[in-house]
Amino acid sequence: MLKAISLSFFTLKNYTFWLLGASLLGVHIFSINIGGVQLSIYRALILIFPLMIPRIKKRSVQELKNGWNYSYFMFLIVWLVYSLFPLLWVKDIQKWSMMFFFLLSGCITTWFMGLHLTQKGDIIKALKLVEFFSFFFGILAVYEIISGNYLFLNGEDLIFYQERSLMYSTVGFRIPISVFGNPNNYALFLLFAIFNSFALFKIKEKNVNRLFSVLLCLFFACLLFLTQSRSGFIGLIIGLVSYVLLLGKIGNPKILIKLFLSTLLISLLIVPWVVNNINLFESLVTFDSSVSGGSDNIRINLIKNGLIYLFDHFLLGVGIGNIEYHMTNQQIYNTSGIINIHNWWLEILVSSGVFVFLFYVINYFQNLKRLYLTALAKFDQDYSFLSIIFFSFLVAFIISSVGVSSLMYNEWFWPVMGIIMCYTNLFTKDLEIKNTYVHTDCC
Repeated sequence: MLKAISLSFFTLKNYTFWLLGASLLGVHIFSINIGGVQLSIYRALILIFPLMIPRIKKRSVQELKNGWNYSYFMFLIVWLVYSLFPLLWVKDIQKWSMMFFFLLSGCITTWFMGLHLTQKGDIIKALKLVEFFSFFFGILAVYEIISGNYLFLNGEDLIFYQERSLMYSTVGFRIPISVFGNPNNYALFLLFAIFNSFALFKIKEKNVNRLFSVLLCLFFACLLFLTQSRSGFIGLIIGLVSYVLLLGKIGNPKILIKLFLSTLLISLLIVPWVVNNINLFESLVTFDSSVSGGSDNIRINLIKNGLIYLFDHFLLGVGIGNIEYHMTNQQIYNTSGIINIHNWWLEILVSSGVFVFLFYVINYFQNLKRLYLTALAKFDQDYSFLSIIFFSFLVAFIISSVGVSSLMYNEWFWPVMGIIMCYTNLFTKDLEIKNTYVHTDCC
């Protein structure tokens, strides 16, 4: 009996969910310092992955290859291999090694997810796991706001968020960051958490569970607003607009009427309050690049510097983890000490070159098209709604990802994005779905 329990406990699917959960948990909780390196549960699980490889079934690999989105999984392999090529000219080997480990761990986790999250129920289970951790992180954020005690910060960052974040906040509350290091990182995670819980609100069967998820949506939206992240706030607005437009396109007349009346009611209730309190939102939607040393001016200069480094390296990339080296030692446009490029798209382009960037962008927009088509197909209510949700998030991500200093080292990002990629890869595993897609595409 003990042996049977042990075998069940160490199944590859369980290992995959452990990877997902541990990546969300991060390095701040349940980790130990070994020689200056934080060994977290997630990183420990990554280290034992070679022991899991012999247990992978050929059938699982073949099913992954037959999936609609296999190109994304191959892209990660190509990116990983290509990252070795710039070793011929990288300047900071230590930073490259660190970023290579993050890319490798993201690749491993995403591949295990692709191999073993092969049913709709697996995707829903993954979403529920994300919701659980999102709620936990939200409680930590509320504690930070109320107490001013940021458990996972130290030094100047701790002083800033404890004492000065109140001054920079337009709403009079401390800026929450939870376990994510800075508000832009947390805002991006909250953006996914909002769409994640909204998806579960529609999918869960029990009313009490559905109510919990919709309340979490509102809770996460409030926290996102309190982060004062422009990219997160604008991304949320764009994502919601995308959701409404796509839902309106596929909806029947009753849905369209409900959608119109709901939008009208919300507008009548919210717009007057927003107009009277425009000072709360103005800083979240305005840009001013004319101020030297201002946030927008710095971001533009980061992009200018990054493009210069890219062309200096013949469009092949400076190497992962090496943008910061060039920003520090070969700065042409002043960035006031900021060395992270603060733009996910430019981070890929400048670090890994134009070929990897184009591969990523093409795959990204192919997934948007796939989600759009499966939302239109309406072969299954849950599938259709999940397609709308994931489509809306990916649209929002285009903008929200430009606020984060660097996504390469955010270990939670890879499996969270992997959930969407695994979901898209499900479609050709079901003949009915495949036929429906073909019919929709032709029409």
